[in-house]
Amino acid sequence: MKIMKKIILLLNFILAGLLLFNACDPVKDYTDQYDKYNDPLKVKFADTVKVYTLTASDYLKSSVSDIRTYGDFTDAYPANPYLLEILNKGYNAPISSQLTISYKYYNPLTPKDSVKYALANGEYGNSYNDYSTMSDVYGYLANNYPSATRGKVVFLTYNWYAGSISSVTNTFVCMSKGTWQQVSPIFVQADYTAMGQSYANFSSTTDATSRIPIYLKTKYPYAKAGDQLLVQYQTYISKVYANPLMLLTYDGASWNIIGSTVTASTLVNFDGTAWSFPPKVVLATDADVAATTPIPYTLTHADYQMVGESYDDLDRRPTGKDASTDVVVAEIGKILFAHFPNMKVGEVYTVTYINYTGTNPAPSATISVKVVPS
Repeated sequence: MKIMKKIILLLNFILAGLLLFNACDPVKDYTDQYDKYNDPLKVKFADTVKVYTLTASDYLKSSVSDIRTYGDFTDAYPANPYLLEILNKGYNAPISSQLTISYKYYNPLTPKDSVKYALANGEYGNSYNDYSTMSDVYGYLANNYPSATRGKVVFLTYNWYAGSISSVTNTFVCMSKGTWQQVSPIFVQADYTAMGQSYANFSSTTDATSRIPIYLKTKYPYAKAGDQLLVQYQTYISKVYANPLMLLTYDGASWNIIGSTVTASTLVNFDGTAWSFPPKVVLATDADVAATTPIPYTLTHADYQMVGESYDDLDRRPTGKDASTDVVVAEIGKILFAHFPNMKVGEVYTVTYINYTGTNPAPSATISVKVVPS
């Protein structure tokens, strides 16, 4: 009996050892990765492929019926994570590859959540209590409505200086977080008459989308290629009034409607087994800085230009383009990834920049950011 127990214990020990060896077998791990990397059912991008546009058949690989049906991503089913699912099902690439993937994104501009507000003295961020540039107005909106989402409407009354001060009221629409655009002057009866309408509205959206772009060539004869207009028009359909928005861009010859489905793009990385988005940067804490050796970097003239600055500084005035720390972190992230494309999760960077707050010469300042998974 004792001999039988010893034999059973020995067999159990050998079995446990085999299981443990199999679980930690580096050869098996390599084989599994090799099999995934060389899956014959997947297309392998060549080294020369740096940009790829999803095709109709790619969207059919999605597990989401809406993505398969409409061939695009939406706020409800965004590219993160559903783009990665499509790539992981269908594609491989050389290890450590980075590609730009273009895809379709359905993002209709629908007016919602409107608010009226009149600025009072002391809210302008300057001693004049007025604005003289649209960037100041957009800065105010970005800073005072930081949580606004696409389609939010603000009817804003403020003092405007153009040789003399006057009170104006304009309509602004949030295009994306932190980005606003003014609605062009509202169409009046004369505009609708010029577009062949009997009343100050359209009875069909088809007429609106076909006639408005033609009419804008007459209304704005000095438009330049690249100009954009956000117009709002009225419809009266089935005894219901509505006020849709229409975003258009001028190509030098005609106005073209920017549709609800637009082309977007993103970077993706391939590690040999799976696709992922590159990491991103966030504001680092004191603990983050203390736990590592930060990598120093000082912004250059080219860096400021990269993020659309007019001068070699970040405009941190209350109404400035870079008043929000979130904006500064996003801009610095863009700059750092351009200079350090192989940034690793966990790294901390201490970035020095010129901090313009309204006085010259502007002093320098530093901000620390940490690389985290996307």
